[in-house]
This record gives sequence, C-alpha cells and structure tokens, in this order.
Amino acid sequence: MSKEYSYFKRKSAMSWARFVSLQGKKNRMTRFNIYLTQDMYTPTLAHRLLTNIVKGDHLYGGWLRLNFGIFQRSAHALEHTSFSIGMVGPASLAGPTQNLIHTWGHDPKFLGWNTQIKNEFIFEFNYTWIQKLDFYKSRYFSIDMLPAASFSLGNALTNFNLGATLRMGYNLEADFGPNEIHSGFPGGEPYSNRLAFYVFVGAMGQFQPLDVFVQGNDAQTRGITQLPYFLYNAQVGVALLYKGMRFCFSAIDLSKTFRDQSRNHNIGSIELDIAF
Repeated sequence: MSKEYSYFKRKSAMSWARFVSLQGKKNRMTRFNIYLTQDMYTPTLAHRLLTNIVKGDHLYGGWLRLNFGIFQRSAHALEHTSFSIGMVGPASLAGPTQNLIHTWGHDPKFLGWNTQIKNEFIFEFNYTWIQKLDFYKSRYFSIDMLPAASFSLGNALTNFNLGATLRMGYNLEADFGPNEIHSGFPGGEPYSNRLAFYVFVGAMGQFQPLDVFVQGNDAQTRGITQLPYFLYNAQVGVALLYKGMRFCFSAIDLSKTFRDQSRNHNIGSIELDIAF
C-alpha cells in the first residue's frame, strides 16, 4: 500500500490516476495498492479423509491472484477500483500451501485435493463506493453511518453488494471503517495520526450469480452443490487508531455459502494496519 498523493492540482507522471474516479472535480487524495492473495476452499472437516467428491458438500478449490487497486478519498467519499489476475485450480498451489500450514500447526490434513476445480485463468474487476454521513458530531463523541455499494465482475466471482456500517466514538474522521472479511467494502488505510476509537455494527446483502468455487468449472465439479444467489453478513466490533495504525476486532456472522451447508459461519477477525 502506498502513501497518499494529491494529483488534483499538480502535474505528475501519475496524474492519470485522478481520472479513475466518479467523484468529478472534488479535491481528493489517491493511494495505490498491490498485493498477492491466496484463497483455499475445502469440504467440511468430517469429509477431510475422503478422496472422492462428496455430493452436497463444498468443492476443493484454490485461487492465487495478484491485485492492483486505486483508492480515491475525498472529504465524504471513498472509492476503490481494482482488478486482479490469477489462477484457480492446482496452479493456485492451495493444496500444498494448506498441507504445509497444517503440518506446521499439527492440524488434520484434507486428502481430497485431487478432486479440486480445474485450472483456469481468472480476471476480476472490482469497484466500491463508501459514503460518509455525519449524524452527530462533537469534540469528544460522534456518530456516523457508512452506506456502501460494490460489485465484482469476473469468471471466478460475480456479485453485487449493498450495506451500511454505523459507528460511534471519538474522531471518526480518521478512516472510512475497517477492512472487514467478506464485507466487500474495503475501508482502506487510516489517514490521520490523531487518536481515534469507535465501536461499529454493520450488515451487507449480496446478490451473487457466479461463484466458481461452489458451482464448479468442469464436468466433474459442476452440479455437486447449489449456490444460494442471495447472501448476507452482519458484524459488530471495535477499532483503535493512532499515528496511522489501526487495530480492529470484529465478530462476524456469514450466511451459508452453499445450500447444503449445515449452518452459518460465525468467525472472529483481528486486523492490524500500519499506514506510512
């Protein structure tokens, strides 16, 4: 993640970045991010020893991708425009990576990686808009809401998301919210060195017509389980920020990602960001 730059009024070799925005002539700050991501998907733990595909359970799958993005921040809006290129299937190296991690942690291994989805090149385009609405503002206590919309278009995932986060605390001007797992709304990095503290609660609804990790991508993996087209998540948490650092803990409830899943995911998330 880069530091923030202002290309609005000064000329630079990177001034083109100010046009990657829907905010028009608003004065804003620009930040670039490049990162590598690897995702892993397996059936339930009860089926970890099976080497054949289990009807009604999640498929084995991995996704290795390189992401390129641009954050555009104005006084009351944050945009994130990004694209990624990568591979799903054995070329993602998800199986060897999981086996290595489980060996280090002395955890049970999953033996059915030979049945994972096939190799496929993946391109994804993503866009997010987060708006900041001030409800109450004073020196030591403020309340705001962050309504957001985002979408992803690609041959791995295609989805459309709407949601909002309510925050209460001190110095809410320090960021646009945390980077929640599976929220679809990256809040970027802190942009203030001042102390900030807030509690938050949020929810998101998602329409998802395509998820290759549930629907499969060849004759062997298609039709094994069904994709629920409408998903949601809800989260509650607390964040502490100081001098460009953010520590956040949140509890998240994720709806079922495939129809035969026995129950929702309930997870805890810890986030530590350091912005220079």
